[in-house]
Amino acid sequence: TDRPEGVILIGPAGCGKSLIAKGLAREWSVPLIKLDTGKLFSPLMGSSEENLRKAIITAEAACPAILWIDNADRGFYGVNRSTDSGVTARLFGSFINWLQEKSSPVFVVATAKSPFNLPPEFLRKGRFDEIFFLDLPDTEERKKIFKIYIPGISISGEELETLACNSKNFSGYDIKKAVISSLYDSYEQGETLNYKIILRNLQNMIPGISPEETLKIREWAKNNARKAS
Repeated sequence: TDRPEGVILIGPAGCGKSLIAKGLAREWSVPLIKLDTGKLFSPLMGSSEENLRKAIITAEAACPAILWIDNADRGFYGVNRSTDSGVTARLFGSFINWLQEKSSPVFVVATAKSPFNLPPEFLRKGRFDEIFFLDLPDTEERKKIFKIYIPGISISGEELETLACNSKNFSGYDIKKAVISSLYDSYEQGETLNYKIILRNLQNMIPGISPEETLKIREWAKNNARKAS
C-alpha cells in the first residue's frame, strides 16, 4: 500500500490544529519538527532557499518523522506576486516538488487559518492525502472546554449552559483567554473565581474571527474539505 504523505488542517486560530500535529507525533512515537514558514525568509540572496533545504534535510534525517508546516497560508501567501523578486514562488516551487517526489517517510502536517491565502496548487488533489476543516466548537463542545479550564469551580448545569450560549463564535483559545481574564479580575476583587465574573468577561470579549469570515470558510469547506469532527 502507498505510504501516507500528509494532511492539511484548515480552521480559525485556537481550534486545535497545533494540538492535532502534536497528538499525532505522540500517538505514532515519532519526532515532530516544526517549520514556521515565516522564518524561512531572509534578506540575503539565496538564504531563504537554503533555509528550506536545511529544514527538509533535517526532517529526512530524523525520519520517520512529522514535519509540521505552521501557518502555511502566511508563508506561501502571494506566490504569484512579484513584490519579493520571486523568492516566495521559488520557495513554494521547491517545497511542492519535494512533497511530490519525496521517498522518505516524512508525514507532512500543514496548518492554515484560511484556504483563501493558500496557492491553488497547494490544495490540488493528490498533494496531500486529505484536507480537514476544523470548525469552531458547538455548544456542547464549548461546555466541555469550560469544564477543562474551570475545574473545581462550583457551577450549575444551567450556568454552564449560559456560559456556552454567551461564547458563540468563540474558539477554544478565546474561551481560555476569557477564563484567564476572569482569574485576574477575581484576584483584583478579592473573590474566588465564579460564574458571574466569567460571564462578564465573555460578554466583553470579541471573538478572534468574525462570524462572516467563519461562514465564508464553512461554505468553502463543504465541497473542498472533510470536517475533522
